Amino acid sequence: MARVSEFQHQLGCLSEEESWLLFKKVAFSIWKQKEGGKHQTVVEKICSEDTIGDDIEGLRVYAIWGMGGMGKTTLTQLVYNHERVKAHFELQAWVYVSNDFQVTKLTRGILESLDKNSPYEIRQLDVMQVELQRKLEGKRFLIVLDDVWIEDKDMKKWKT
Repeated sequence: MARVSEFQHQLGCLSEEESWLLFKKVAFSIWKQKEGGKHQTVVEKICSEDTIGDDIEGLRVYAIWGMGGMGKTTLTQLVYNHERVKAHFELQAWVYVSNDFQVTKLTRGILESLDKNSPYEIRQLDVMQVELQRKLEGKRFLIVLDDVWIEDKDMKKWKT
Protein backbone atom coordinates (compact mmCIF):
# COMPACT_ATOMS: atom_id res chain seq x y z
CA MET A 1 0.00 0.00 0.00
CA ALA A 2 2.87 2.36 0.78
CA ARG A 3 4.30 1.98 -2.74
CA VAL A 4 0.89 2.76 -4.29
CA SER A 5 0.59 5.80 -2.04
CA GLU A 6 4.07 6.94 -3.10
CA PHE A 7 3.02 6.60 -6.76
CA GLN A 8 -0.15 8.61 -6.13
CA HIS A 9 1.91 11.22 -4.26
CA GLN A 10 4.30 11.47 -7.19
CA LEU A 11 1.46 12.09 -9.61
CA GLY A 12 0.33 14.93 -7.38
CA CYS A 13 3.86 16.35 -7.10
CA LEU A 14 4.14 17.02 -10.79
CA SER A 15 3.42 20.68 -11.17
CA GLU A 16 1.81 21.93 -14.32
CA GLU A 17 5.04 23.76 -15.12
CA GLU A 18 7.18 20.61 -14.77
CA SER A 19 4.79 18.63 -16.95
CA TRP A 20 4.78 21.37 -19.56
CA LEU A 21 8.59 21.58 -19.60
CA LEU A 22 8.88 17.82 -20.09
CA PHE A 23 6.20 17.91 -22.77
CA LYS A 24 7.95 20.77 -24.58
CA LYS A 25 11.26 18.91 -24.45
CA VAL A 26 9.71 15.67 -25.73
CA ALA A 27 7.59 17.44 -28.34
CA PHE A 28 10.55 19.43 -29.65
CA SER A 29 12.62 16.25 -29.93
CA ILE A 30 9.84 14.42 -31.75
CA TRP A 31 9.30 17.07 -34.38
CA LYS A 32 12.98 17.84 -34.81
CA GLN A 33 14.20 14.27 -35.29
CA LYS A 34 13.94 12.22 -38.44
CA GLU A 35 11.24 9.56 -38.90
CA GLY A 36 13.21 6.58 -37.60
CA GLY A 37 14.28 7.98 -34.23
CA LYS A 38 11.41 10.05 -32.85
CA HIS A 39 11.10 8.01 -29.70
CA GLN A 40 14.81 7.50 -29.02
CA THR A 41 15.08 10.57 -26.77
CA VAL A 42 12.33 9.28 -24.51
CA VAL A 43 13.85 5.77 -24.41
CA GLU A 44 17.21 7.25 -23.39
CA LYS A 45 15.58 9.35 -20.69
CA ILE A 46 13.56 6.61 -18.99
CA CYS A 47 16.29 3.96 -19.27
CA SER A 48 19.04 6.22 -17.93
CA GLU A 49 20.56 5.00 -14.68
CA ASP A 50 22.39 8.23 -13.98
CA THR A 51 19.56 10.73 -14.30
CA ILE A 52 19.83 12.86 -11.19
CA GLY A 53 16.94 14.76 -9.69
CA ASP A 54 14.19 13.12 -11.72
CA ASP A 55 12.90 10.82 -9.03
CA ILE A 56 11.19 11.12 -5.69
CA GLU A 57 11.80 8.24 -3.30
CA GLY A 58 12.93 5.99 -6.13
CA LEU A 59 9.95 6.54 -8.43
CA ARG A 60 10.01 8.51 -11.65
CA VAL A 61 6.89 9.92 -13.25
CA TYR A 62 6.88 11.18 -16.82
CA ALA A 63 3.92 13.02 -18.28
CA ILE A 64 3.31 13.26 -22.00
CA TRP A 65 0.29 15.41 -22.65
CA GLY A 66 -1.19 17.71 -25.21
CA MET A 67 -4.03 18.14 -27.65
CA GLY A 68 -5.66 15.14 -29.29
CA GLY A 69 -4.09 13.90 -32.50
CA MET A 70 -0.53 14.96 -31.65
CA GLY A 71 0.75 11.39 -31.49
CA LYS A 72 1.14 10.99 -27.71
CA THR A 73 -0.16 7.41 -27.64
CA THR A 74 1.83 6.47 -30.75
CA LEU A 75 5.02 7.85 -29.19
CA THR A 76 4.31 6.03 -25.94
CA GLN A 77 3.64 2.74 -27.76
CA LEU A 78 6.96 3.03 -29.58
CA VAL A 79 8.76 3.62 -26.29
CA TYR A 80 6.83 0.91 -24.40
CA ASN A 81 7.60 -1.72 -27.06
CA HIS A 82 11.25 -0.72 -27.55
CA GLU A 83 13.67 -3.60 -26.83
CA ARG A 84 15.81 -1.48 -24.52
CA VAL A 85 12.76 -0.52 -22.45
CA LYS A 86 11.61 -4.15 -22.25
CA ALA A 87 15.08 -5.15 -21.02
CA HIS A 88 15.27 -2.25 -18.55
CA PHE A 89 11.96 -2.89 -16.76
CA GLU A 90 11.10 -6.19 -15.09
CA LEU A 91 7.37 -5.47 -15.34
CA GLN A 92 5.32 -3.41 -17.76
CA ALA A 93 1.63 -2.52 -17.69
CA TRP A 94 -0.51 -0.49 -20.07
CA VAL A 95 -3.91 0.66 -18.83
CA TYR A 96 -6.50 2.70 -20.70
CA VAL A 97 -8.05 5.17 -18.23
CA SER A 98 -10.23 7.63 -20.19
CA ASN A 99 -12.54 10.08 -18.45
CA ASP A 100 -14.42 7.45 -16.41
CA PHE A 101 -11.88 7.27 -13.59
CA GLN A 102 -12.49 4.57 -10.99
CA VAL A 103 -9.60 3.58 -8.75
CA THR A 104 -10.86 -0.02 -8.43
CA LYS A 105 -11.10 -0.37 -12.21
CA LEU A 106 -7.64 1.20 -12.65
CA THR A 107 -6.04 -1.08 -10.05
CA ARG A 108 -7.65 -4.17 -11.61
CA GLY A 109 -6.49 -3.00 -15.04
CA ILE A 110 -2.88 -2.69 -13.87
CA LEU A 111 -2.99 -6.16 -12.28
CA GLU A 112 -4.48 -7.70 -15.43
CA SER A 113 -1.92 -5.97 -17.62
CA LEU A 114 0.92 -7.28 -15.45
CA ASP A 115 -0.46 -10.84 -15.60
CA LYS A 116 -2.23 -11.24 -18.95
CA ASN A 117 -3.09 -14.91 -18.32
CA SER A 118 -5.08 -14.25 -15.18
CA PRO A 119 -8.20 -12.04 -15.11
CA TYR A 120 -8.80 -10.62 -11.65
CA GLU A 121 -12.17 -11.44 -10.16
CA ILE A 122 -11.29 -9.78 -6.85
CA ARG A 123 -13.59 -6.85 -6.16
CA GLN A 124 -12.16 -5.39 -2.94
CA LEU A 125 -9.82 -2.47 -3.62
CA ASP A 126 -7.68 -3.03 -0.54
CA VAL A 127 -7.04 -6.67 -1.50
CA MET A 128 -6.07 -5.65 -5.05
CA GLN A 129 -3.75 -2.91 -3.74
CA VAL A 130 -1.96 -5.40 -1.50
CA GLU A 131 -1.59 -7.78 -4.48
CA LEU A 132 -0.29 -4.93 -6.65
CA GLN A 133 2.22 -3.93 -4.00
CA ARG A 134 3.38 -7.56 -3.73
CA LYS A 135 3.91 -7.77 -7.50
CA LEU A 136 5.78 -4.45 -7.77
CA GLU A 137 7.84 -4.48 -4.59
CA GLY A 138 11.57 -4.50 -5.26
CA LYS A 139 11.11 -4.53 -9.04
CA ARG A 140 11.74 -1.96 -11.73
CA PHE A 141 8.39 -1.34 -13.42
CA LEU A 142 6.80 0.82 -16.10
CA ILE A 143 3.10 1.60 -15.87
CA VAL A 144 1.50 3.59 -18.70
CA LEU A 145 -1.82 5.26 -17.95
CA ASP A 146 -3.22 6.03 -21.39
CA ASP A 147 -5.86 8.62 -22.21
CA VAL A 148 -6.05 10.13 -18.73
CA TRP A 149 -8.49 13.00 -18.43
CA ILE A 150 -8.21 15.02 -15.24
CA GLU A 151 -10.83 17.67 -14.70
CA ASP A 152 -11.02 19.82 -11.58
CA LYS A 153 -13.93 17.76 -10.22
CA ASP A 154 -11.86 14.54 -10.53
CA MET A 155 -8.68 15.86 -8.88
CA LYS A 156 -9.77 14.62 -5.43
CA LYS A 157 -10.18 11.05 -6.76
CA TRP A 158 -6.60 11.04 -8.06
CA LYS A 159 -5.20 12.36 -4.78
CA THR A 160 -6.84 9.73 -2.56
